[in-house]
Amino acid sequence: MIFYTVHLKNGEAPENYLFIKEGFNWYDFFFGVFWAVYNRIWSLALVHFSIFMSLALITQFNILSPIVANLISFFLSIAIAFHANDFYRESLVKKGYEFTDVIFSSNREQALLRFLEKNYKSP
Repeated sequence: MIFYTVHLKNGEAPENYLFIKEGFNWYDFFFGVFWAVYNRIWSLALVHFSIFMSLALITQFNILSPIVANLISFFLSIAIAFHANDFYRESLVKKGYEFTDVIFSSNREQALLRFLEKNYKSP
């Protein structure tokens, strides 16, 4: 089971809710800075870019071996991917979205159903 946070932009229709999964973000792990730029999460893109450029420069000047730099890069990618959705939620707040609810379910579709049942009960 997974926690999802529910967000809605001010003044938009309820069908435009965003469900953000809590936990590891595979897209960020594999695509890193490209995923961050695509989602306009500039702070995360800057974190990715600065870390990996620093590692590239350190390797270029033979301060670290390429193997050690790649291991550091791999483990930092894992650590960042665990917090990528937090950066995403922060960027949504800056874009005018409001936190609405937390839903616990096994997938996104079931989270939507649970959210609608909880908040939009028919008479």
